Amino acid sequence: VAFSQSHAYLSETFDGEEIPEGWTLSEVGKDNWSISATNHAGGEPNELKLYFFPPIFMETTRLISPAVNLSGVEEAVLSFKHCLNNNIDEEIQDTPYVIGIATSTDGENWNTAWSKEYKASGVSNYEVFEFISTPDFGKDKVYFSLFFTGSTLTLNGWVFDDIIIYSQDDKDMEMVSLNVPEMSIYGEHDIAFTVQNIGSSAIESFEAK
Repeated sequence: VAFSQSHAYLSETFDGEEIPEGWTLSEVGKDNWSISATNHAGGEPNELKLYFFPPIFMETTRLISPAVNLSGVEEAVLSFKHCLNNNIDEEIQDTPYVIGIATSTDGENWNTAWSKEYKASGVSNYEVFEFISTPDFGKDKVYFSLFFTGSTLTLNGWVFDDIIIYSQDDKDMEMVSLNVPEMSIYGEHDIAFTVQNIGSSAIESFEAK
């Protein structure tokens, strides 16, 4: 476990076997979301999956978080991993898919905090790291939603993992990976790990114990 000084308003790794407690699904596409025992997005198993059926639709579907308190918060950092498996060539796909993160104070009216269009063919991995803010920031009861807009007819699947929304401090880092074998022979071994700067200032040095 690595501890950092950032405050996470929302953090979900989807490690359970079902949609996490407190999260809800929009009526559209609610049967298309599930938890998959895979790690295609790049995190640890399990991960969230959006499948193309049942049913096939061309609307917006949402996975909605529990309400969080953003009182006094004007901006936050959004970070997550995802992997698109698209079964049609981007040159002939008429309408791109759109995924994004939105906020709401009532769970019905949504303000987009971040979104992006995707038309990549085959299997493609992505990592998102963005500063976000909407008119809902500063309120004491704010819902976040991960949404997909488009037709699922040509979508093999889309997986998501490690969704984190947090404050950015001046100096902060997180552990990305622990780079040692799961099993080693008896004796002394070097401990190797990878860290990432998630603060606003450069880190000149650090000490790990």
